[in-house]
Amino acid sequence: MENSIFGDSAEGGTSAATATDNSIALDEMELVSDLSIGDKSFAFFDLTITSNAHTEPADAETIRSHLAINAYATSFGSDPDILISKTKHVKNISEADWHSTREGSDTCIVHSSEFEVNDVLYITVACMNECTYDLRAYYAQEFELNESERMVFRWGGHVTNILKYKVPEVTSIGETQKFEIRVEPEVDYKFIDVFLSHGKSILHSTFAFK
Repeated sequence: MENSIFGDSAEGGTSAATATDNSIALDEMELVSDLSIGDKSFAFFDLTITSNAHTEPADAETIRSHLAINAYATSFGSDPDILISKTKHVKNISEADWHSTREGSDTCIVHSSEFEVNDVLYITVACMNECTYDLRAYYAQEFELNESERMVFRWGGHVTNILKYKVPEVTSIGETQKFEIRVEPEVDYKFIDVFLSHGKSILHSTFAFK
């Protein structure tokens, strides 16, 4: 099988579970701790999107939340990767609708326009080497960043949120040639992951707190 997450045939490794018999139901907003799988192994999860305040907000002015799938490495050398599909459990990046395969902990963002209530997301966690991890499906809120304004956010652990910044063409000091977004924890040695993506005029910063 080509394009395996492990770079070779998926059949070359041992699977921790099968997609049909041993998948685990993952509840929204619930942290699942102390998960572990062996080297070149997979674990499979099913997440059903329910009708709730995040997917169908009662306030018409409140936007639907995005969905963050977070796999947090909990031991040295652990490297859980995430593959997500809307049709089946997959073992290959080429078959996944969303994936995150960076070293260490991983975060996948599924934007609110990409899912509906009652959709099922099929989540695969893959580890090249034996690893331990926590897993959480969290509804990420979106916040606007204002120009030249210091903003304070206080979020708990295992939380992901999105900050949106519209880059102005012109500011009070002239045409925009560059800009800086600085993120500083209030307490030293607190761990913050920051991921950046951009559209035509909007820069998204995704923050994962541990």
